[in-house]
Parts: sequence; structure tokens; C-alpha cells
Amino acid sequence: MDTTVLRDHIGFTWKSTNGKHLPKGAIVAGYDDGQSLYIARCDIFGEVGVGKYFPPHHCSYIPHGGGEHKFDNADILCCASKHVY
Repeated sequence: MDTTVLRDHIGFTWKSTNGKHLPKGAIVAGYDDGQSLYIARCDIFGEVGVGKYFPPHHCSYIPHGGGEHKFDNADILCCASKHVY
């Protein structure tokens, strides 16, 4: 299996959101009932968790300990340049 590592200096960056707006350049990672999903990360129980940001709910959902936890504040993975790799 191929693995891609995303780093800030190659055109991707994390931008903060408070759940009320989607940062410019946010990367669509999938769909749920026709709605776009975005990659989110935040601190959860002393660790960095990665999950999804769901715009209709204005929040992020991060899996941990067998469940999904809701967060208003999170970082969203965004394209930092005009070009998508």
C-alpha cells in the first residue's frame, strides 16, 4: 500500500475553525448524504485526533475510545497553494 505524507511545506496546511466557517482552501475528503466532508484534527484526551468536519452540523467529529466525539474548535486540512497535487 502506498502512503502519502502531507506536510505544510509541500502545499498543505492546517487552518483553525470555530465550527462557524470553513477555512479557504479546505480539501474535500468525502461525502455523507451528498454533503462534503473535510479532514479535521484536534486535541482529544491529550492526543491529536483526526476525523471529519461536517459543515451542516458546524462541528468536527473525532473518533476515540470506540466512539465519536463532537468538537466546535478544530483544525481543517487545506491546500496552501493555488495548485492541487
